[in-house]
Amino acid sequence: MASKGVAKIPFRLGDKKIYFPQHVFTLIRSPKIRPDQAAFRVPLNVNKFDVRDYLWNIYGLRTYAVKSMIYVGKIYRAKAFNPTKGRWQALDWRRHSSQKKVIVDMDRPFVYPAAPDNLSPYNKYLHDMIAKIRRTPNAVEKGVIKNPKLREQFNEARAKHMADQKALKDEDTAAVTAE
Repeated sequence: MASKGVAKIPFRLGDKKIYFPQHVFTLIRSPKIRPDQAAFRVPLNVNKFDVRDYLWNIYGLRTYAVKSMIYVGKIYRAKAFNPTKGRWQALDWRRHSSQKKVIVDMDRPFVYPAAPDNLSPYNKYLHDMIAKIRRTPNAVEKGVIKNPKLREQFNEARAKHMADQKALKDEDTAAVTAE
């Protein structure tokens, strides 16, 4: 007979003990699934039983079914710049890494958390600026941004980031001193 404080486990738990899991389960906002389902992107070596055990042990979430699917990475032609010929040269065929997605059926509906209005604590503008620099061909050489316009935009984004971080730190210290 189970005690009052302990919930009965609705399934047989796995025997594999993972004390500090290195797995990253990324919740995916998917409008095409039912409210009692949630979609996650998981590592390729995680199986359905691991997903079920992980969600039960970490979040106490009862799952009825776990559907997994592997998306095979697309094939592309790798290219490299050949300085002797002065042009881009095609190399071999490669494949992007595959990804695994699982859809979990739960016993109660799942409500996604609201998207934040202010993305400055998450450095969104700085990440966007870095992505823009990476998309620009030959923008960086030996860690220095060659294009002066890009360099100026990046410095502005970095200064804005530093100001936001200082404001957040000031808010935290003000909240602590108010208590």
